[in-house]
Amino acid sequence: GDGAEEAWLNMGITYAAESDLVQALASFDKALLCKPEYAEASLHRGNVLRDLGQFDNAVQSYELAIRLAPQQVQAHVGRGDALAALERWAEAETSYTEAIALLPDDAGLHYCRGLVLRRLGRLQAGFAEFGDHAAVGLVGEEGCDGCGHDRANARQVAQGLGIRVRQLFQGFEAPRQDAGRRFA
Repeated sequence: GDGAEEAWLNMGITYAAESDLVQALASFDKALLCKPEYAEASLHRGNVLRDLGQFDNAVQSYELAIRLAPQQVQAHVGRGDALAALERWAEAETSYTEAIALLPDDAGLHYCRGLVLRRLGRLQAGFAEFGDHAAVGLVGEEGCDGCGHDRANARQVAQGLGIRVRQLFQGFEAPRQDAGRRFA
């Protein structure tokens, strides 16, 4: 349109950065009223809905963003995060798999998929997903030493994934292989 959608998008991003999620959501909704096929606004709307705990609505926003921009990794990841929060593990695993297909060398994506596979009871596949990154781990804003990810990428992964690792593991007890060793 006339640029109003971009103005509303930028306003929503600003509100979200200031943690005013209600105003951010209203701004993204207005951007989508101006331009209903606006992938970026739908992505950001999904992020806000996820942060507000409206996971079903977030999934819908991410799905629109994916339909409009299938190569948008963040939309696949956001959908996976929202589905994981809803404990819809198989669908979350599909979303992370789609994200990995677009960005195969991203340690954070493999890590999230591994966590979901563990939730599905597919422990071997979960451990395999961690692969070479299992010993390194995702170190958040400090960076991934030795795995080829620079600090800026690690920071982007840590902030952009939105995955709540503690939520995925909350209440999770892995089966014991023997009395002296746990896989949790």
